[in-house]
Amino acid sequence: MLEHSLRTDRLHLRPVGAGDVDAVATYCADLALARWMTHIPHPYHCKDAEEYVARASVKPGRVWAITLNDALVGTVGTVREFGYWVGRPYWRKGIAAEACMAVLAHYFTDPAHADIAARHALGNAASAALLRKLGFVDVGPTTITSQATNETTEAREVLLTKDDWSTLQNA
Repeated sequence: MLEHSLRTDRLHLRPVGAGDVDAVATYCADLALARWMTHIPHPYHCKDAEEYVARASVKPGRVWAITLNDALVGTVGTVREFGYWVGRPYWRKGIAAEACMAVLAHYFTDPAHADIAARHALGNAASAALLRKLGFVDVGPTTITSQATNETTEAREVLLTKDDWSTLQNA
């Protein structure tokens, strides 16, 4: 069984809980974040955050709150596919990379997990670069629809295998 709490040098990744609603509502209301996500509407209301937290909180060990100094700054998960978001004040600080690496390292400790897929919009260069850094490889074109903008855009599907992850970690 996978652990429900992970720690890195700076971060504590823990189950999402009711105390996270305000931070989720604040960060997900930012169109600069929401436009890249498939499941975040815009405008984003407290009710939306409550529903997200309720769904995420029943998946401990699959969805983690990313916390820095005990404050939620984003989430990362392995439900159906790999996905993450970090609030804009925490962009370009290595937080997403640090959290994602911890979750993937933990994910691949389960012998049942051979690979995991993710998607990124073609215009989201930061996400594409992070997924490449994590070892994901491009497997082809797809599309994603943003609830925030109600637009369907070209995207890439990427895949990380346990073997590729192990090779990257041992390099």
